[in-house]
Amino acid sequence: MNIPICREIMIDVTNYCNLSCPLCPNGKIRKKEKIAHKNMSFETFQNFVCGLKIIPELFVFGNKCEPLLNKSVFEMIKLVNSKNSIFTLMFTNFNLIDTFLIDDIFNSGIKQFIIGLDGIDQNSYTQYRKGGDFDRVLNSIKKIQEYKKNNNLQFPVLSIMFIVFKHNEHLIEKAKTLFEALDVRIDFKRTDLYDGCEQWLPEKFTKNIIIEEKNTEQTSSFCILPWRKATIDVDGNVFPCCADEALEFKFGNVFETSFDKIWNGSELNNLRLFLKNKINDVKVPCINCPVYKNNGYTDVANI
Repeated sequence: MNIPICREIMIDVTNYCNLSCPLCPNGKIRKKEKIAHKNMSFETFQNFVCGLKIIPELFVFGNKCEPLLNKSVFEMIKLVNSKNSIFTLMFTNFNLIDTFLIDDIFNSGIKQFIIGLDGIDQNSYTQYRKGGDFDRVLNSIKKIQEYKKNNNLQFPVLSIMFIVFKHNEHLIEKAKTLFEALDVRIDFKRTDLYDGCEQWLPEKFTKNIIIEEKNTEQTSSFCILPWRKATIDVDGNVFPCCADEALEFKFGNVFETSFDKIWNGSELNNLRLFLKNKINDVKVPCINCPVYKNNGYTDVANI
């Protein structure tokens, strides 16, 4: 099989989050298993990055946890940006960005923040983002935008990811007005189909709707992620995508084995063969993925 170069790495440099969003499966796992908060050290991260033969085009900080809990995160981003021409971005709730020096943020070279912000005031925001402070986030957005303007800077781009629920779908137009006035991008999407999501689903907003699951065990090939992207947790474990909520399917550990060996290894290759309908007697995370069950969107038959 012709195995392409990994184009994207998504990494959690902590195992925790400062918010308690009701549908978050990771929050439920942390609470159930009483997982203690820990961060990846800069030295450990440095060893991993320096061991990469090829730096991917996209390096994402934050998957299931809040990267701003790691005080070395902008030092890590700066290291990645020093290695190659790369696009670095962060998924974050942005509540802790004001705990960092603004010069450290800009000197890191980060290109984009994608901020989870689902409201237009404290009440609408914290109905889902439990423990968050809307005004704190908004003031930080204004501070970043003002610094960019005063210094004639293009980056980092600030983008709002507004999850549309039943309680906030009537606020979409007001949210557009609020954030467009701040020159901030905003994207509206529906929540993933986590357990208990039924009571949260919007009544009119239909973007990202997942159709009713099909009964077939295996559908036609569709998912491009195992050819493009790897997800890594705080302990260095590698997963084929960000959809393995319980983090059950580990394909290796970058603190024990080189990333290149894992990426080209038999386990990930078997997953790729499964998605191309070449084999079917292999245990893969895709069988629990709602997109896979619904016969997703990207044909990989010719890869």
